[in-house]
Amino acid sequence: MNNNKLVSVIINCYNGEKYLSQCIKSVLNQSYQNLEIIFWDNKSTDNSKNIIKSFYDKRIKYFFSSEHTTLYKARNLALKSCNGDFVCFLDVDDYFLKNKIEKQIVCFKDKDVGVVYSNYYCYYEKIKKKTLLTKTKLPTGNLIQNILEDSKISFMTVMLRKEILDLLKFNFNSKYSIIGDYDLLFRLSFKCKFFYIHQPLAVYRVHDDNLSKNLKLFLAELKNWYNKNSFFFINKKNYVYKKIIYFEALNYLSEKKILKFLNKLWNYPFSLIKIKLLLIFILPDFLLEFFKKFKKS
Repeated sequence: MNNNKLVSVIINCYNGEKYLSQCIKSVLNQSYQNLEIIFWDNKSTDNSKNIIKSFYDKRIKYFFSSEHTTLYKARNLALKSCNGDFVCFLDVDDYFLKNKIEKQIVCFKDKDVGVVYSNYYCYYEKIKKKTLLTKTKLPTGNLIQNILEDSKISFMTVMLRKEILDLLKFNFNSKYSIIGDYDLLFRLSFKCKFFYIHQPLAVYRVHDDNLSKNLKLFLAELKNWYNKNSFFFINKKNYVYKKIIYFEALNYLSEKKILKFLNKLWNYPFSLIKIKLLLIFILPDFLLEFFKKFKKS
């Protein structure tokens, strides 16, 4: 039975004082109490350390990094300090709902299940509105092709069987700065089954600070990943291919390279995303809102 197993929750923090208290409380107040927080402070310069030290709870293990690193290098370092049989990940601006761990840990009764993920809410901070990611149930089982074609897995909802990570040559690819979650889930999909819980178990906070500030780097990483793994794709015009075109178009528009943008728009397969790109072009004030909504999926 898994109801006595220790769960490690890795929280990576860099200058996260604004949302940190709510994030920590959402873990400490879980209905499932046998957990530890591996709090990895990525050399913050704000008040994060004082905030985390104000929580007098033996389950919090605080680590201050000797150098500021990428997120995925920080996660790899934090994983070395985990004592749990299962691992969750949480960014400081997001938070868990009260029964997240309790609902997920029972799904590991099936020994073939290595990853459990769930539905979640998006909270739009500017307009103070919370919306559900999807009303349609997402898949369970062998998800190799699903992750390739249309992945909607948010890493904050993921719980991993820790031993499944030992089957990989490496955990997070520290060469990536943005797409490391997607890369890890893809490699895990070859090693185990995934299980989906349709109930929302976490909240993703949408605000300006969590948008990728380096679109060119994101594109470079995604293209690099796609080129290395393109032989897995059955359909050439697949999810990742279309995502690359989408962000190339946004990049051209941000650089005011209108002819290149229009060329990408013309070649994009007809879909709601193509309409979205057209609206972004016609109504530039809506660029950030559309960008946010695409990023959350």
